[in-house]
Amino acid sequence: MGSKTMVRNMTEGSIPGHMVRFALPLMLANCLQALYTTVDAIVVGRFVGTAGLSAVATCGELITFYSLMAMGFASAGQIIIAQYVGRDDIPAISKTIGALFTFLFGFSLVCTAFSISAVRWQMRMLNLPPEAMADGVRYTVICSAGFVFTFLYNAISAVLRGMGDSRRPLVFVAISSVTNLILDLVFVAWFRWGPAGAAVATTFSQAVSVVISLIYLYRRRDAFGFDFRLRSFRPEAEYLKRLLRLGVPMACQFAAVLLSIVFIASRVNVYGVAASAANGVANKLENIVRIVPNSIATAGSAMVAQNIAAKKEKRVIQILLCTLGVCGLWGILCGVCLYTMPERLFSFFDASAEVQAYGQMYAPAGLLGYVGNGLRAVSNALLNGIGFASLSLISGLIDSVLARIGLSLLLANGVGMGIFGYWLGSALAGYIPVIIGVTYFLSGRWKSYELLSDKRKG
Repeated sequence: MGSKTMVRNMTEGSIPGHMVRFALPLMLANCLQALYTTVDAIVVGRFVGTAGLSAVATCGELITFYSLMAMGFASAGQIIIAQYVGRDDIPAISKTIGALFTFLFGFSLVCTAFSISAVRWQMRMLNLPPEAMADGVRYTVICSAGFVFTFLYNAISAVLRGMGDSRRPLVFVAISSVTNLILDLVFVAWFRWGPAGAAVATTFSQAVSVVISLIYLYRRRDAFGFDFRLRSFRPEAEYLKRLLRLGVPMACQFAAVLLSIVFIASRVNVYGVAASAANGVANKLENIVRIVPNSIATAGSAMVAQNIAAKKEKRVIQILLCTLGVCGLWGILCGVCLYTMPERLFSFFDASAEVQAYGQMYAPAGLLGYVGNGLRAVSNALLNGIGFASLSLISGLIDSVLARIGLSLLLANGVGMGIFGYWLGSALAGYIPVIIGVTYFLSGRWKSYELLSDKRKG
């Protein structure tokens, strides 16, 4: 690659160095991005109350479901771009960018239309408590109207990260997060718009991020070979097919896992508004903890993608070991913190006695879940890095449908554990992808898997 490109070559040099330089900005960006719904929940919980917190926390998971589908296709684009970087193929990078932008823009319109038209059906599926129903509807409709900004931001971030640049997405999301925090306080705490105000703040701040990032990319279009002319957005069949071949399984995997989480939330909501709020807080805390393993896994997958395309299998193994060391330790540390002080953590969102009691009950399951999140990062880095989306999909379906839902129902109803059974079953299910990933790695078949051709040896 020429010196004027925006590409970072990660097939040479220090593996920990590349991982830190790539993952740290990504980690901070993910942290700030997680603050979108977390800040919404904290502000609403403090200024509106438990019912408002239930609406934002539960419907926030629904919005995340759509966002994760977009992220599945964006992650596919990132992996494909990273592998073309490993091959030093600038024209293919440009064509992949055009296909990614056009597809995600169209997909955002479809998701917006469906989510708004089916909003009340979605609320019934969530078993949202009656006290939170009206706020939940308003929050979901407003956030759904902003899907185009969420989806395009994912596309832009995927392009930059696929070329090894994780710093610019951090800047963009930092601007958006600060805007969101300020507007949350204005709309919710001052204007008293409730959860609807939090949704308006989130949507507007995401729009700001997209506009700034598009301006940045346009001004530097020569650095990565995409000219932003209308014809360049017309997806060529070969590149769209490749994006869909990898993106559909990844999006389905993400969607299946989150659907299982939403299903569990719908079961927990039956226990009342305090249980609903506590479950929402538990999900927010887990989302925060996942920032580190998800960021390291994304960095690892980008590094694996470049090195597998460059035929450097030994270096791939070193990348996976580095991922395991960092994420495994992080999962253990966070799990211990939750187990030893659940009341303090839950009190950031809601200090009521009922929510605190549910937090104490959740802590042992949360400990197991946090460790599983750390270990799962290694499997994600390998399977996503080589682009083996079908195995990732199988892993996700087993995790979500057979294990998470099945175990949760068995422990909650069959064994009689009640609400704790839902949390424990969800935590134990997270270890299924770890087992699948380790088994595939030990088989050695990943060394011959080829994404950028029609040949399939995996």
